[in-house]
Amino acid sequence: MAVANNAARALRAPSRLSLPTSAQAVWILVAAGIALRLARYLVDRPLWIDESMLSLNVTGKSFSALLGTLNFSRARRRRS
Repeated sequence: MAVANNAARALRAPSRLSLPTSAQAVWILVAAGIALRLARYLVDRPLWIDESMLSLNVTGKSFSALLGTLNFSRARRRRS
C-alpha cells in the first residue's frame, strides 16, 4: 500500500521544469544579445570603408561638431 501511495504521489508531483517568467525571459534575451555582440567583437573583423570614414569622424570631432556636416561623407560620385 505504501508503494502504491508513493507511486501515485510521484505521478502527481509537479514538474520542476517550468517556463521562465517574463522578467527571466527578458534577462535571457539580454544575456544572449550581449553574448552575440561580444562574440562578434572578439572576431575582430575589419571595418568597411564607410564604417572607417565614420569612425574617423567620431574620433576626430567633438560631440557638437558631429551634429554638423561630417568629413568624408560624399553620398554619391560627382559627375564630371
